[in-house]
Amino acid sequence: MKIIFVSLISIVFLIGLMSGSSLSGNYDVQIAESGLAANTLIIVGDITFVKGKDGSEKISIPFNRACMPNIFSIPGKKPRIVLDLKDVSQYLGKSNISTNGLLIEQVRTHLDKKEGKLRIVFDLNPSMDYHVAPSYYEAENIFCIEVTRK
Repeated sequence: MKIIFVSLISIVFLIGLMSGSSLSGNYDVQIAESGLAANTLIIVGDITFVKGKDGSEKISIPFNRACMPNIFSIPGKKPRIVLDLKDVSQYLGKSNISTNGLLIEQVRTHLDKKEGKLRIVFDLNPSMDYHVAPSYYEAENIFCIEVTRK
C-alpha cells in the first residue's frame, strides 16, 4: 500500500510515502491574511465529504481564519491520514462521519478542549494505493484533501 501526498498551496511541495514508512510534515506555508490575527483561536466548521465523478473523494474543512494542519499518514493494515490542528477552541461538526466512500471509509475527529488540539483521521481502504492532494482556499479559509486511486 502506498500513499503519495501532492500539494499546491502557496508553494509546491511533495511528500512521498512508501510502504512501511511514515513521514510527517508541519508546513510553515505563508498564507494570505484572512482578517483575523494568527493568535485568534481557531473554530473548525462542519467537515464535508464529496465523491467526484472521476472516482476522487474530497474532504473539505472550513476554518474561521488561515491555518495549516500538521499532516501525516499511518500505513499498514489500517491505513489512515491524520491531520492535527493546534489552538482550536471549537469544532462544530460530528465526531464520526460515515462516507460510504470507496477510498475514504470514514472520518473521525476528536477535540481535546483542555489542550486546544483537534485530530481528524481519515480511515482508508487498505487494498489500494493513493494520491493525496491537500489544498487550501485562502479566500474562504477552507482546507481540502482530495484522495484518488494511484
